Amino acid sequence: MVEGARTLKILQTLSYVAGVAIAWAFLSESRLFVFPILAAGVISGVVLPYAFRRTSATEKG
Repeated sequence: MVEGARTLKILQTLSYVAGVAIAWAFLSESRLFVFPILAAGVISGVVLPYAFRRTSATEKG
C-alpha cells in the first residue's frame, strides 16, 4: 500500500506540473490560462485517487 500511495503522489504531482506547463507554454497571454490548471487540479485531486482506489480494490479481491 505504501508503494501505491507513493506512486499516486508522484502521478498527482506530474499531472499538475504538466497542466501548469501547458498553460504557461501555450496560453500565457490569454484568460484561458486558468482552465488547464483547473483541469490538472481535478485530475490530480479527484480522478487519480479514484482510479487508484478502484485498481487497489480489484487487486485485493
